[in-house]
Amino acid sequence: MPVELVGAVAAGALVIVAIAVLVLTLSIAALARDARILVSESRQTVAALRAELPSTVASLRDAAVELRALTAAVPERLDRLDDLADEAEATMLVLRSSLQATEDVVRAPLDAVDRARRSLRGFGDSLSGQTEKVRRRAEERSRAER
Repeated sequence: MPVELVGAVAAGALVIVAIAVLVLTLSIAALARDARILVSESRQTVAALRAELPSTVASLRDAAVELRALTAAVPERLDRLDDLADEAEATMLVLRSSLQATEDVVRAPLDAVDRARRSLRGFGDSLSGQTEKVRRRAEERSRAER
């Protein structure tokens, strides 16, 4: 019996080893399939890089040259903008003083007319008040004489 038991154990072990080899073979086949797909996609990626990379690098170089030129022009343009801002400020100051002078020229005669009107109104009010006093006195005298 022990020999039969050993034979049965050996047969069971062989079945387990056979199953393990089958699983290993299937795993290796799946791994090989995945590797083929990966290699195929890698080739496509490398082909795309070879096709597009030179033009991309050339575009980046052109952009770098343009960026350098722009960077070099910025200080000069900022100085020009600063000069224009100073000039605009000076122009505003001159314009304000011109407006003030124009307002003074226009207001001077208007102020003189306003002063003359006030003086005439005051004189008219005073004359009216004096006339009223004279009229009252005349009425009082005429009443007193009657």
